[in-house]
Amino acid sequence: MPLSASSGRSCSTCNYCCIYLEIESKPGYSTRFDNGEDIAKPANQACAFLGEQGCTIYGVRPLVCRQFRCDWLNGVKGFGPEDSPIQSGVLGVRGSNWIISVGASIPLMEPDPDVDPEPKSA
Repeated sequence: MPLSASSGRSCSTCNYCCIYLEIESKPGYSTRFDNGEDIAKPANQACAFLGEQGCTIYGVRPLVCRQFRCDWLNGVKGFGPEDSPIQSGVLGVRGSNWIISVGASIPLMEPDPDVDPEPKSA
C-alpha cells in the first residue's frame, strides 16, 4: 500500500479515491503503463479496476493514481491518526473536504488557497 513519507500513514483498505474522485482523460497521466488504456472516469463512480482486494492493475496503474495522496495521508489540514477517510467518512483533497456516504460526495468547503493544487515532482 502507498505510504506518505511525511506522515508514515498508509492507505490500508481505503479505496475512497478510487470511487469518489473524477479522473480526467490526459494522455500519459490517466493511461495504464502496460497498454496505454485510459482509465478516465466521472466522480462517484468506482474505477473499473477496483476489485474486492483493491486495485487490480496496481503494478501498471496510471500516473494520476501513483501521485495522488489525500490530505489525511499527507498529514495536512489537521487530520490526526484517527481521522483516516475510512474511519471518519471524510476525504480531504487539496484543501476541500468531502463527506463520504453510500453513493454520494458533498463538498464541505471551497479549496484552501494556501494548499498547492499541483502535485510536487519528486
